[in-house]
This record gives sequence, structure tokens and C-alpha cells, in this order.
Amino acid sequence: MMAPALEPDNTTVIGAWLRSIDGIPDNKINTVLPAVSLWADTGFVQIVGTVGGSPWLDAPIRQPVVEIDTFGAHLNSEKPDWGKASALMNKIVVAGQDPTTSVDQVFQIGDRHVRLISLWPISEVRKPLSGIDQADPASFARLMVDIEMMWAILPE
Repeated sequence: MMAPALEPDNTTVIGAWLRSIDGIPDNKINTVLPAVSLWADTGFVQIVGTVGGSPWLDAPIRQPVVEIDTFGAHLNSEKPDWGKASALMNKIVVAGQDPTTSVDQVFQIGDRHVRLISLWPISEVRKPLSGIDQADPASFARLMVDIEMMWAILPE
């Protein structure tokens, strides 16, 4: 049985955009944070998911807000690696504010093409509140930002 074709959605579109940013390794971007041994050398970008926004009523345009987190860790230390998390987050924010990387991009997702009309950060970079997120070990540096984007599936 063949796997279903990948369909464009908010996660796959933001993932395609993140993979287009220079300096972020393709294999260090996902929706799930893997074992730290797989990313401690570079840091990691997690697509947390859609946290807001709404599709347009009168056109087939999506306008979600997506949370993106970056992580940094030292493999053999309990000290968080804020430098790696911050460097990755800076690349994302700068690309989100640069018209050459945040406006009018076309990506192929599965068998479809999508047009990223525009994308921009809508929050300041922040750390999670202490004690709220117990899923992350204290040795991980974690930064968060919210990105709003407008995108549409191109007609075939």
C-alpha cells in the first residue's frame, strides 16, 4: 500500500520555508524534538504548530499563526546552550523580516505547489515560563516565536 501524498498544510508550508533559510540544516527541522544526541552539535528547530489565525472567507488563502521553537543543548553537560538556540532563532527572525526571503516564495509540497504570499514574526522571541513546560529537560535552551503567514495552493 502506498503512503498518501504529502498535502500542503500550515506545518508543511512553514517547514518548506524554514528549510529555505541558509544555515539551518534540513534534518534539524521537525514537529517532534528527537533525542538530543541527534542535534546537540547544531541545535534544533521545532514546528510546534498552528496557534491562531484564520483562513480568508472570500479567497482560498490561509493566514495562520505558527509557533516555532529553537533548542540548544550540550551533549555532556547540564548547562543549556543558549548560543545555539539564539543563533537559529536569529536566522528565522531575520529571514522573516527580509523581503527577499519572506515575500512571494513558491514551494513544492507533495504533488502541489504553494505560494507563500508573505510571512512575518508577530511576537518577540521569548523563553518558556518556568515550571510550565515539564516536557523539556532543564539542560535544554528553548526560545519561542510566533510567525504569521499568508499562503495559497496554486491551481494545477
